[in-house]
Amino acid sequence: MKVVITSASRPAALALARVLTAQGHTVIGVDYERFYGICPARYSRGYASFFRLQHDWGQFTQLPTDIDLVIPFETTQDITIKDLQNRRPWKALHHSHPIFESQDQFWKFTRTRVTSSAVHVPGECESPPEDGTIYEAHVLINDSHIRTFLVTTLAGGLRPEDFIAIPPTDPLFTIMRSFTESLVRALGVFNQIHTHMTIRFSVEDHILEIGILRKITALSCSNKPHDSIILLSSLKSKWSELASAYTDPKPKASSLNVAYLPNPSGTYSILRVLVEGLRALCLFVGSWGRDWRSLANLVMMVTVWMLYFKEDMWCWHDPLPALVEWFVNVPLETCVWFWERHQKGRRAD
Repeated sequence: MKVVITSASRPAALALARVLTAQGHTVIGVDYERFYGICPARYSRGYASFFRLQHDWGQFTQLPTDIDLVIPFETTQDITIKDLQNRRPWKALHHSHPIFESQDQFWKFTRTRVTSSAVHVPGECESPPEDGTIYEAHVLINDSHIRTFLVTTLAGGLRPEDFIAIPPTDPLFTIMRSFTESLVRALGVFNQIHTHMTIRFSVEDHILEIGILRKITALSCSNKPHDSIILLSSLKSKWSELASAYTDPKPKASSLNVAYLPNPSGTYSILRVLVEGLRALCLFVGSWGRDWRSLANLVMMVTVWMLYFKEDMWCWHDPLPALVEWFVNVPLETCVWFWERHQKGRRAD
C-alpha cells in the first residue's frame, strides 16, 4: 500500500513511518521546508521518498496517482487536510478536522447519545484521591472501528504536555474505554469515520458518608494524532497489528490494547533535558554545602528520565532525522530568535 504522511518530520509521524515501512508499505513524506535540506523527514529511512512544500499547493500534483492512504500529522502552522482534499481525489483519507466544533457541541452530543457507565472496584481504594486530574484517551478509528486505544495522564515533566501511559488494569482505563466505544457507536450512525481521536477527561474524588465517589467528566474531543503513537511504535512485537490498524479497514481481531508498556512510558526531548539539567546543576552549585536536597532531586530527576522516558525524535537505526533537528534546525531557530529579539530591541530604542 502507498501511504502519504504529511508534516512528516513530527516525531510521531517518523515513528509511524518506520513501522509501516517495516511491514512492507511504501511511505511518502510530505512536509514544509523553508530552506532546502533542513527537513528531518528528508533523511529518514522510514520514507521511500520525500516531497518538499513551500506554500505551493500545486506541488501535490507531483505525487503518485495511485496513493491508497493519506495520514495527516499537521499542526495549525502546517498544511491542512482541506488542501489535500481540494487538490487530489484520494481513495482513502484519515481526516483531522474537528468532529465537534466546540466543547458545548461535544457536551450536547454526548449528553443525549452516549450512555454513562461505571465499574465496581472491589476492596479498598489503593490509589490516592484524585483532585481534578487530567486523563486523555487516544484512539485510532478506522471505518468506525476502534483499532488502537491508549490512556495517558500528565507526567508533571518539563512541559505541560509531557505524559505517561496508564495500564489497562487501572479501573479508569475500563471506564474511559466504555465511554469511547459508546461515542464511536453514536458517531458511526452518521458516517464512516477514519480519524485519530483524543478525548480529555477530568477525574475528581468526592468524599461522602458512604465512601469515596469518583467522578469522571469528559471535557473535550480533538482529532489530531498524539505523541503516544511513539509508545505504540516502540513495541516491535506489535508492529504488525499497528500497521494493520491503519491500512486494513476491517479488523480481524479486537483493537490493539497494550497490556504492558516496557520502558519507555513517556516521551521527552533530549534538548529540554540538557537545558533543565544545566539549570538544576547551576542551582545546586549556587547552594553548595547548604542544600544537599538539590543534589538528591537532580539525581532522582535524571534517574527517572533514564528509566521511564524515551527521546521523542531519536531512533538508533534511523538517527539522521534527530541529528538534523538537533544540529541544524535548533541552531537555525536559535539564531532567528536572537535576531528577532535584536530587531525588536532596535525598534524599541
